[in-house]
Amino acid sequence: MNVDGDTGEILTPHVVYSRSNEIIRVFDPSSSKKNIRHVKLRVARKQKRIYDKLTIEEKGLLFSILPYLEWETNILVGDGILEEKNKPLNFAHIDQIARISKGFRIKIINSLVEKKVIGFIVVRGKRSAIVVNPQYALRGIKPDDALRKVFDFELDLDCDDEEEVVED
Repeated sequence: MNVDGDTGEILTPHVVYSRSNEIIRVFDPSSSKKNIRHVKLRVARKQKRIYDKLTIEEKGLLFSILPYLEWETNILVGDGILEEKNKPLNFAHIDQIARISKGFRIKIINSLVEKKVIGFIVVRGKRSAIVVNPQYALRGIKPDDALRKVFDFELDLDCDDEEEVVED
């Protein structure tokens, strides 16, 4: 029995037979990026200042909804367990996710909307989806154009300077 001196893991020997034109390599599934869901949090000075101004309740609500962001649109959507997969979530679902009352949620949502941390996609004068401002958190590589219109901004996600946001 072989033991890795650094980690203490037990190493098991494997015999692999290959042809001369085949390449064998070790695959570590933990390093695979396929099917990994992630949310990129913005940490430039401007965003840090906003995070610092959020109350603990606002932070709790914001960070509890991040796993429900849709790719590059930042729309809060169901995951197949809570609501249908990819169907926009409503406020009752947010109450369930954050485990808060309707009245308390209204207070927190209004405050986050005022601080432009969350917003709404409006279709025919009616709010149809809740979205998180990609200046603060983004699931994906670059924000969808519809998402940019909600918050009226242009954002360069490759830059971490304060001057990265050009408001219209």
